[in-house]
Amino acid sequence: MDELYAATGKPSYAKLVTHAELEEHSISKSTISDVFNRAGMPTWKTVETFVRACLRHARVQRPAKILSTPLDDLGWWESRWLDARASRSTAMENPGLKTSPTTRPIGAWDPFDLAIHRVMNVGAPEGDTSSALPGYLRRDHDAYVDQLLADPQRSVMIVLLGGSSTGKTRTLYEAISRHDLLRNWPLRYPRDAAQLLRTLQSGDVRLQRSVLWLNDLQGHLTGADGPAAAAELQRLLDGDVPGPVVIVGTLWRPQWDEFTSEPLRDLYSQARRLLLHQVKTVEVPEEFTEHQLAALRDDHDADRRLVSAAAAAGSKRLVIQTLTGGPLLVDRYERPHSQNGWYARAVLSAALDARRMGLHRPIPAAVLRAAAPAYLDGDARVDPPENWIAQGIQYLTHDPRHGVTALVGCRGEPGPGPADSYEPHDYLDQHSRVSRCEVAPPAALWQALVDDTHDLDDQQRLANNAESRLLYRYAMPLLRRVADTGDDTARMALAELLVQRGMIGELYERADAGDRWAAMRRAYALVEHGRVDELGVRADSGDQYATMQLADHMFRQDRSQMALDVHRGRADRQGMTAALHEVNELLQQQRAEDAVAILLRRAEQEEHWAAQRLTELCDAEGRYDDEAMQALRSVASTVPGSWAAQQLDRRLAERGDLDELIKRADDGDFIAAGYVPSLLRAADRIDELRRRADDGDTNAIGHLHEWLIEQGHIEEAVNRLRAYTAEAGHTHAEEQLVGVLVELGRLDELRQMADRGNDDAAWSLADLLIDRGDVDTVRCRAEEGDDQAMERLLDWLTHTDKANEALSIMRQQGSALNASLLADWLVEQGRPDEAVELLRHRTFRTQLDELDIIMLGVLLHNLGRSKEQFDVLLDHSRRPGSLACEPLARLLAARRDVDTLREIVVRTGSWAASRCLLDLARQNARPDAMNLLQYGLRPDGSVDGPTETA
Repeated sequence: MDELYAATGKPSYAKLVTHAELEEHSISKSTISDVFNRAGMPTWKTVETFVRACLRHARVQRPAKILSTPLDDLGWWESRWLDARASRSTAMENPGLKTSPTTRPIGAWDPFDLAIHRVMNVGAPEGDTSSALPGYLRRDHDAYVDQLLADPQRSVMIVLLGGSSTGKTRTLYEAISRHDLLRNWPLRYPRDAAQLLRTLQSGDVRLQRSVLWLNDLQGHLTGADGPAAAAELQRLLDGDVPGPVVIVGTLWRPQWDEFTSEPLRDLYSQARRLLLHQVKTVEVPEEFTEHQLAALRDDHDADRRLVSAAAAAGSKRLVIQTLTGGPLLVDRYERPHSQNGWYARAVLSAALDARRMGLHRPIPAAVLRAAAPAYLDGDARVDPPENWIAQGIQYLTHDPRHGVTALVGCRGEPGPGPADSYEPHDYLDQHSRVSRCEVAPPAALWQALVDDTHDLDDQQRLANNAESRLLYRYAMPLLRRVADTGDDTARMALAELLVQRGMIGELYERADAGDRWAAMRRAYALVEHGRVDELGVRADSGDQYATMQLADHMFRQDRSQMALDVHRGRADRQGMTAALHEVNELLQQQRAEDAVAILLRRAEQEEHWAAQRLTELCDAEGRYDDEAMQALRSVASTVPGSWAAQQLDRRLAERGDLDELIKRADDGDFIAAGYVPSLLRAADRIDELRRRADDGDTNAIGHLHEWLIEQGHIEEAVNRLRAYTAEAGHTHAEEQLVGVLVELGRLDELRQMADRGNDDAAWSLADLLIDRGDVDTVRCRAEEGDDQAMERLLDWLTHTDKANEALSIMRQQGSALNASLLADWLVEQGRPDEAVELLRHRTFRTQLDELDIIMLGVLLHNLGRSKEQFDVLLDHSRRPGSLACEPLARLLAARRDVDTLREIVVRTGSWAASRCLLDLARQNARPDAMNLLQYGLRPDGSVDGPTETA
């Protein structure tokens, strides 16, 4: 890094900070200083940002500095960093990180390395600790997985949903292993979002015709790199990246619901778009059916462990869970039979609560030692031995009889030695998220997590959970640590908390130290409080965010939509303020030509604010178009994708300047590329449009398809769309193909696409069949498990005179589809009580069902049954991640029921409830309202007070 710094001309730290921001990254002067002072191992984010800033500085020099390879290669830098990290693993870093995800066909993998659960020694002779996989019994969902994988001509993503230890990962292992093609494809297993992102962005052609194994998918969609990884997966599935790639993953159902809901505080928008629109899901049942158990009993060659587990499972039929020891572990946890069992329960409760609050890495032993005493209860609290925690850990990590333990020891410190952290069994983890969802972790656990959590993603999750519970005493130090690494999400949250808590001094300190979110929040606060003079002083001293707010204030009277570009860090701040004043005065004096000259001169110096102001002037005056274009060209090249680049592309498109747009598109301007196909079509340059479509341009595919239809070339349009769908896996081409097949009435091809798992084809097929009066075929497909056909059938029945039949189907099959539609129909028929019962007695499992809970609350409110409404919402708010928390919070806020709101905040961490509670505090709804706003709550629900650390 010293060599790179010297080769780029040793720019000042301030310049590197500015270059990093223009590269849409963030680094502070202190972090740069730490890099050169060798203050510990820098994170990859720090290294990447530093390298990008140096490379940008080299590019903008006059003349530009040409760096020798490999100094200009980010991939080389990442490889060097990985090598350094592997040789210097510390407890603050992930000791298991590999230089790249291992790649080999599935047959060359140890199945347990792919996260398949080890099994108990049920049915095995004494002393047999065989680690081989037990025999496999195919179930109904296996056939559906085979169907989705049948013809991997395009990239596809399949996620298996179900509880812990239901056989999700084993199902995928068996499906890939028995597939004629996929079993020979290389399988990549990135362990987290960071590794997944590097894999997807590597440009490695070997990613084509490979299997991407994303077991426990939540780890790949969360954390600092989660949104970017989700976006890259979307690009892959859209066909923007060459494939095919088969992506398989697993999720618990509550995790799916959390990712796909739209809460007040939306943390997973990228993941939601991916999961809802581009992923095929398969439900893995919790229980075996009676038919499957009978087949197992009749199979004399069946694995004895599987047969024994089926017998031990009894009437609950939780065979896989029993095989992996889940129910046994729960029983030992909830009903201790010895003193050591009580000690173990306290330790395990601390571990499970730590995991539930967001600690995804192995639980440090230090956390367990510090927190476990707060969980010890009953007689076990009386004179326990000094080593009772060690005894509890020993009890949880050893089971010579069954071979499955509640905790698995890990080691993070380099070199051999005893375990220093522990992973809880995920069946216990899942169980605790339900059984302990209303338990507020004690203060001892929160303090231990603050003291001994070092992973940044874990710190961010813990901070989010603490903040949503208004536990500012613990949220603040966690947020400070993450914010100090340059994380924008943490910086934004911290800045808001500092303002809310009146900690303006710290806000100013962070802003002056280079925290742009703190600087933005400070500038906004100055405007809120009418302190325009101070805003001007800060703008003149070089504060770009104060300059933005000041400019907004200056133009607000006659240009309310004015918004200065974020990249104005290039301008001379003191000169900018003066120039803005001068331009305004010239315009007031009707000297527009002089004002334009000033703005054009500043734009030629690559100052974005001048180009934007000149463009606005052009739009307002209806002239100076050539000058505005000249200004936009001057600054657009400096920051691709900036406001200036977008404006330039838009104006070129309006002018029809196709050649310049094509050049910009070919140089990598994706906005220009979006305009090109429509202009090619309008100019009748169809050969070029075909070429772009054949190169995979999604917009070009759409415009070429429309042109072919207009010209009557139907078969060519269909054949091209088939080819784009089969060869490149373009989602948009597939959607257009479905539309054409519907227009042509080609039922057989629609049916084939629907049977391959295409939801759009299934919807369209059902619609077309109903339009043709062939309801019997729709009914047959619904009975065979086609959800789209079932929903269309219920919709048709409800809107005819056969709504009672739809009601009967729902009651018989427990269908989750169209409950709200039928409830509305029952209300219209004067049968509101039946509507209430329909919604009340359903099996509430999926996100759709959660919405039905909300509808039930609205229905009860409309019927004047407010107590029932409250009871329903309160009952369902106790379920992890329930959407009922938000309407319940609004109801309690309307009642000004501060105590119940506070209970829900502490118990569930509902963001909606915490916002409602803070709103009531701002209205002085309680005597302690100001303390609540400033200090938040304690873990026991009482209002906190001043602390030295918060």
